[in-house]
Amino acid sequence: MKVARYPVHGQGVERNVREVAVATESVFEAQRRDRFIRARMAQCFSTGPLRIKKDQTKICQ
Repeated sequence: MKVARYPVHGQGVERNVREVAVATESVFEAQRRDRFIRARMAQCFSTGPLRIKKDQTKICQ
């Protein structure tokens, strides 16, 4: 795999690297790893922004 050289990468790239690292620890096959990452992303987007403590209580119910 060839990766283009970028002098600086941002927080989004670091977040993706972390997600892939977590998925690699949990799942072994590439397809399952992809589904694992997509499921975590879907869960994150479904909860919406957590700005205040009251928003976080929705997750715990």
